[in-house]
Amino acid sequence: MVWTRKDKKQFRLALQGVYRDYSRLKIFVSEELGWQLESIVADGRSIDVVVFELVNWAEGNGTLQKVYKAFQEENPSHTFQLKEKAKLQSLDHLRVSDRQARQGTEVKNDGKGNERIAESDLAQFSVNYPVLPKPTPTPAPSPSEKSFTFMTASVTPNGKLMKRRSEGQRHTFDLEGTPLEMIWIPTGDFLMGAPKWEGYDEERPRRRVTFTSGFWMGRYPVTQAQWKWVSKLDVVSQQLDAAPSRFKGNARPVEKVSWDDAREFCTRLSQVLSEEFRLPSEAQWEYACRAGTTTPFAFGEILTPALASYGGRFNGGRSSSGHKPVKETTEVGQFPANAWGLQDMHGNVREWCEDSWSDSYRELPVNGDPWVDESLLSRTLRGGSWQDYSRLCRSASRVDRLRGDRFNFIGFRLVCISTLR
Repeated sequence: MVWTRKDKKQFRLALQGVYRDYSRLKIFVSEELGWQLESIVADGRSIDVVVFELVNWAEGNGTLQKVYKAFQEENPSHTFQLKEKAKLQSLDHLRVSDRQARQGTEVKNDGKGNERIAESDLAQFSVNYPVLPKPTPTPAPSPSEKSFTFMTASVTPNGKLMKRRSEGQRHTFDLEGTPLEMIWIPTGDFLMGAPKWEGYDEERPRRRVTFTSGFWMGRYPVTQAQWKWVSKLDVVSQQLDAAPSRFKGNARPVEKVSWDDAREFCTRLSQVLSEEFRLPSEAQWEYACRAGTTTPFAFGEILTPALASYGGRFNGGRSSSGHKPVKETTEVGQFPANAWGLQDMHGNVREWCEDSWSDSYRELPVNGDPWVDESLLSRTLRGGSWQDYSRLCRSASRVDRLRGDRFNFIGFRLVCISTLR
């Protein structure tokens, strides 16, 4: 039987809904299927990541039907049934199925430092953010902006690392002793998405996106020190926890922040600094991550522990052999930058984007703008994290989460789209 993209997604949601208890999922894999997959079903990994990798591993090995049959036998009354279905009429219909599958999964503290906001609580996130004036196109850096040099790298298919120095433009804001560095991203165009031999269906079809204006992007994900400073500013739409992160450290990326938390951060910062900060669009994020490259990673065909903080080896966007998975975030700036000076674009924390989730690129803008449908609850994340396989850390990799979700592998990065003075 041929599994469609929507079949696989609905099956993943069904697995996540039934096996919310981590121990039950391990029993299902080991006893019902008779598999010992320690590299996938490993302690400390979130259920959605484990289910995602399990389904893709089974599909790659031709055993996905076996997983489905075992699931059906153990849960005969479950609503998910693999059969010929009428074509879904809209993304809204798909999102309803998504929400139904995730209902009842509220976790105040799951023992791993994660929180999930229940469906019944999501109404509190329907906030009205102030409409900021439409910015004029950002000019190229003026001589007053500071040039800086940084170390970038590339890696050969056999894992040989080659480092070199490069130069870019940087603007630094002083948050009362805490620097916020923004890097200039030039105008240009690129092919967004993954080729057929790489990645997943939701990363296609590839399309050319053109940026007629450059923009500024955070050199690193937002750190805990930056977050703490902004959390003390006047409230715009909601309160912010000054110390939400599981893995503490001023120079570590802030995590366990929702999409709405990140939006509140951007709005407060915009008001205080009189510049327009927001989350990047998906197109901005991938364009800046690739920095002119077309390979799975900004550094080349493979990812190695010398280039990023990520969770392990998984083919299809390969990592080097012998990699020992990390168990927490790392301080920002510990790994080489890409060709434009951005760091930690692969791994460490997944990063919220402005966009609502869409299962493909068919209807999305080609001018770099975000695609937002406020009726949809899911938002897009990019970049992979400390717990993800390298395949999920590729430049084209994208996943979705409910806008109210807070997990210890989710953070964000800023863009500034107004004139820096």
